[in-house]
Amino acid sequence: MSIILITSHSGRFLHETLSRRNSSDHTGSFYHVGGGTASASTLTLPSALKEIEAEAFYGDTSIDEVVLPSGATKIGAYAFAASSLRKITIPSSVKSIGEYALGWNEHLIVDTPVNSYAYKWAVNNGFIVAKNSSKTTGKFTQRTATFATSGSTTLDIVIDADQALEEFGVYSPGGTNHYFWGTDGAGMFEREVELYGDNFAAGQYPLILWAKLSNGSRVNLDEITIKVTKGATVSAAVSLSTNSLTMASNGSQTMTYSVTSKNSSIKWVSIQGDTGDDFYSNFLYNDYTDAKLTNISGKFDFEASSLPGAGKRH
Repeated sequence: MSIILITSHSGRFLHETLSRRNSSDHTGSFYHVGGGTASASTLTLPSALKEIEAEAFYGDTSIDEVVLPSGATKIGAYAFAASSLRKITIPSSVKSIGEYALGWNEHLIVDTPVNSYAYKWAVNNGFIVAKNSSKTTGKFTQRTATFATSGSTTLDIVIDADQALEEFGVYSPGGTNHYFWGTDGAGMFEREVELYGDNFAAGQYPLILWAKLSNGSRVNLDEITIKVTKGATVSAAVSLSTNSLTMASNGSQTMTYSVTSKNSSIKWVSIQGDTGDDFYSNFLYNDYTDAKLTNISGKFDFEASSLPGAGKRH
C-alpha cells in the first residue's frame, strides 16, 4: 500500500478527506490532502484535513503514531482498526468518531484535550487517555433544590476525572444524607442523589460534591444551596400487639402492628433498635401497586440470634 499526497500546482489543497481507493478488499492507495509529514513510524496529517473516512488505515502496520490537525472533525468507522497504532493525537475539533475507529489496537494511547468529544469517547470505550493535566472537575446539574421535610428531591451529579479517584460523594453539613461511591480510576461519572426531607429540619443548607484522589487528598468540586421547607404535619396512629418482648438467646418472638394515617399514604414501616440499626422493615411499593394505602398491618418476626447481644433493647 502507499500514501499519496495530492496537491495542486498552486499549493492549494484539492481534497479535504482521507479515504481508501478500494475499501472492499483493503487494497489500493490512501488519498489525503498534501502538506503532511511522516517519519518511519509517525504520521502528522496536513492542516487542511477535515475527515478520515471509514477504513482509511485499516490493518496498516507501518505507523506507530498519528497526529490529526486542529481542524479535523470526523474519524470514520474502522479508520485505524487492527493497525500497529500505539498513539493518536486528536484535537478538540473532532466531533464524530465512528464505531471501532480505533478498534483492536492493544495499549493504544489517545492524546486529546480533557472534556473534548474525543476524550469522553476514549474514556467510554476503555482506551488509555494521555493526561495533560491533573484537574478533576465535578458539578451538580441543577444549581438549586427546594423540597419539604415531608418530601424528597433527586439531583444529578457529573464528575470528569483525568486522574484516578479513590471515591467521590455528596454530603450536607446540615443533614444526615451522606452518599459516596468507590472507584479506582479516571473517567466520566454520572450519578443520581436522592435527598429526603425527613433528614433535615426546615432551613437552607450547603450541599457539597467532593472527590478523594488516589493520593489520599480530598477536594471539594462543587457546592449548591438546598432549601428545605416545613412540610405538612402528618397524623398517624400506631398500634402494637405488645410493648415488650422477652426471648432466649436461641428463641424468637412475633410482634404485630397496625398503622393508620389520617392525611397521607404510608410508604413503609420499620422498627428500630437502640443501636440505630433497622432490625426489620416492611415496605409497600406504591409505584408498583398504586395502592396509596392509609391503613396497613403486618408483623415483625424477631430472631434473638440476629439481635446485637444479650440485654435490654428499646
